Amino acid sequence: MKLEHFYQIMKRCAAVLVLIAIACSIYVGAVRIQVEQDYKTVNLSVNESDIRSLANANGKTTEEMLDILKDKGVSQVLFKESTIASLENAGDLMIAQGADVQNLSVSSSLPANLPISETNYYLVVTDDAWREQVLREVPAKISGAVAYDDGELGVVTVPTSIEATQSNQSKAQLAFSGIGVGFDQEWLNTVANAGFDIIAQVSSWESPTDESLEMLADDIKAVPNLCMLMFNDKYIPGYPDPDKIEVFYQLLLDDNGDIAAPLGQIEFSPQEGFNTLANLADKDVVRLHTISNDEMSKFEGETGESMDAGITEALDRWDLAARERNMRALLVRFFSIDMPGTYYESNMAYLDALHTQLEDNGFTVGGDVQEMASLDIPAAVRLLVGFGICAGFMLLLLEIGFRRLALAGFVLSALAWVGMYVVNQTLAMQLMALASVIEFPILSCLYFLPPKKDLSLLQSIGRLLALCAVSFIGAVLMVGVLSDKAFMLKLSSFIGVKIAHVIPIVVVPFVLYIVRDKKPLSLCKSLLNKALDYKWAIVFAVVAVALMIYLSRTGNESGEISGIEAAMRQFLNDTMGVRPRSKEFLIGYPATILYLMYAAKHRALWVLSIPLVIGQISLVNTYAHIHTPLLIALQRSLNGLILGILVAVVAVVVVKLGLRLFYWATDKLIKREA
Repeated sequence: MKLEHFYQIMKRCAAVLVLIAIACSIYVGAVRIQVEQDYKTVNLSVNESDIRSLANANGKTTEEMLDILKDKGVSQVLFKESTIASLENAGDLMIAQGADVQNLSVSSSLPANLPISETNYYLVVTDDAWREQVLREVPAKISGAVAYDDGELGVVTVPTSIEATQSNQSKAQLAFSGIGVGFDQEWLNTVANAGFDIIAQVSSWESPTDESLEMLADDIKAVPNLCMLMFNDKYIPGYPDPDKIEVFYQLLLDDNGDIAAPLGQIEFSPQEGFNTLANLADKDVVRLHTISNDEMSKFEGETGESMDAGITEALDRWDLAARERNMRALLVRFFSIDMPGTYYESNMAYLDALHTQLEDNGFTVGGDVQEMASLDIPAAVRLLVGFGICAGFMLLLLEIGFRRLALAGFVLSALAWVGMYVVNQTLAMQLMALASVIEFPILSCLYFLPPKKDLSLLQSIGRLLALCAVSFIGAVLMVGVLSDKAFMLKLSSFIGVKIAHVIPIVVVPFVLYIVRDKKPLSLCKSLLNKALDYKWAIVFAVVAVALMIYLSRTGNESGEISGIEAAMRQFLNDTMGVRPRSKEFLIGYPATILYLMYAAKHRALWVLSIPLVIGQISLVNTYAHIHTPLLIALQRSLNGLILGILVAVVAVVVVKLGLRLFYWATDKLIKREA
């Protein structure tokens, strides 16, 4: 058998494996779409403190305010665990250091056996409703703290630094002021009896013991109508010790072996240890979105017209959160809540508009917290998808010219895939998804570029569609390998975003214009010699800066956008339903059309191959956002392609007019000189 014939057989076998992987991925995608379509219950929640503020400022009882909010679609109320600091601010607790405790106005009511020491802080509970909780919770959570309960007022002593400098004492008080002491039981019962579900947000503390974790778990289980458990700090109780998190999880289980409530995941506020607890809880997680009070203040205006615009902007935020990021709990904050009587009517209209908007978009507002269903994809299906990606690697090696390594590359990558899948399934899926989004955009460009001759506009559009179709295989296979509840809830995520954006940009021009050159070594030498020229140094510097800007705009944590860009994004979202990605319709696709129409005759236009590749990378990486519903991602890609072709047509018209104008002006100049 001739070697060339053997390579053709390899290509056909690889193509078959890719087709099988595509079929498996389509099956996975169909299951995912069904899960996403069934996951449509959204709950509106408000802070319990906002309820009291609104009631007080508008001459209503809390019961009346609760009834009004219920009519507006609010079904959940968030209670943050009270802390030492919040009790002090409310006047329910007094803090003194050392002998200063004897100068308090309530000093005559202190326990008779209370030891006075300059190295102690004294927490004096002045509200009987909190006495039992504070005296129980604080000693359990602060090592060395002692409760004294035999006086008219209860007191807890908290040891502090012997070196009594002001700085040290301030740090000491700050350290224990955030310790949680439970919930306001009377107010909890009032809200629960009014028919609301309760979101409990608890505080963390250093070095928890099993006993203190049990105390917290008991507090959580005692919350009436508990619908969600959230955490207030940058880490959850028990972190960083995974064994402590395991203990905490076991303590949260009810008699049926189920966790007391779903876990609330706060968008854009990652918490250390949360994913560990979430995985122990079998991913019983609800994603929650909120707009902070600081952000809400930016939407406010001094006139009714500007307030209406602010409400519209806030509603757009909620719409994107629910439709595009699987947010199923929306914690609503109000306009000017620091002056709760000023915009009461506007805030109530705001709630009505949000409720209506969600229902118009097909969501069920209110009801029991809905858990996202698991996809339950057989391991064999995911393994077949991975083999298709390994086959893509073999095709890539063949296309680049490493034909003798292609078969070995496939075998080794397939063995690595199976081995990793057994040892660490999540990491295996992440790495294989990364391989997929790198391979197929490169393959697409190597198959169809560069054109042998300049193409017409219609031919260029056809070639663009072919490029996108092959690149899209990478997206399809990534959907097949990464579509899982953990990724859809962002407990795990796609890795290697920057790498996925850089490698194709480097590989495609290098292979097209250097590796495939008749004398690649001579060309490399020539380029290196030019690199010593200051003009080329400037070019390389410009390219490096452009690359840095490009990378800063990739991924979820990309750079800030301007007001003009934000307005453009909102306009596109409003007019097209789903905003297309600007890297596709403004950069990638127009550059592709111009490249295909002019680069064959004008070799200097090879530079257009870089933005061309960016468009293909963006197309595929749209699907790396697994938390975005798949139908939304598909609509985004289609919108980007349609708009990109329209922009490309305009760009071609502008280029042709520019060239005609240039030639006309040149002819005039020549005739004048003649």
